[in-house]
Amino acid sequence: MSVLTSLCGDLFRSRKRPRLWLISKYFYFRKVLSTYPFPQAKTLAGAVERIASLNNMNIEILKDLKNSSGRNLPISLSEIEILEQKYNNGVSFPRSLKELLYVAGQHCDILDYGLSVSQIELQDMARECLSEVGKSITTPFYVIEIRDAGDFFLFVYLNQGHDPLVNEALTYKDSQTNFITGLTKTLSSFLLSRLSARKQGFNPF
Repeated sequence: MSVLTSLCGDLFRSRKRPRLWLISKYFYFRKVLSTYPFPQAKTLAGAVERIASLNNMNIEILKDLKNSSGRNLPISLSEIEILEQKYNNGVSFPRSLKELLYVAGQHCDILDYGLSVSQIELQDMARECLSEVGKSITTPFYVIEIRDAGDFFLFVYLNQGHDPLVNEALTYKDSQTNFITGLTKTLSSFLLSRLSARKQGFNPF
């Protein structure tokens, strides 16, 4: 396990290294991890592949999140395309949302994905919480955070341009009829404010 811990540390530090160095490390990590029979090795092997692919993606809006010291884990482009098919009728996600998933779709230090083990579980959990209290959102939307066992979640509409506003939905039964509140911040500015809070030593949530 100590070897895996060391590899994991090298893996995250490697995200700022030159591309050729990263590629060589990718094949080395994959070979070493394949020799371990326990589940953690499989998880780390997947992380190696995702972070290697991240190095080839052009992050234009969320550069601060990509370069932050947090241990964020991305999902692959193919996984994002599946999400676009499922939640946006195959239409490409807004640029800032797509970058968020590229950089931290599996784990994000400044967003709470709840007990979900995947982005699909996160989306379905929020929709189930709405359905249980007889609420719905008819415009295509995407959940970026869920809190308090689904009592409320944060989301963006998928038809508001390249950097949509963040909204809060209250799902508990005694919430007001108008259960959606706009937070007046775009996704990129919202994430930047949380990064800033963490840098200053505050709880970003």
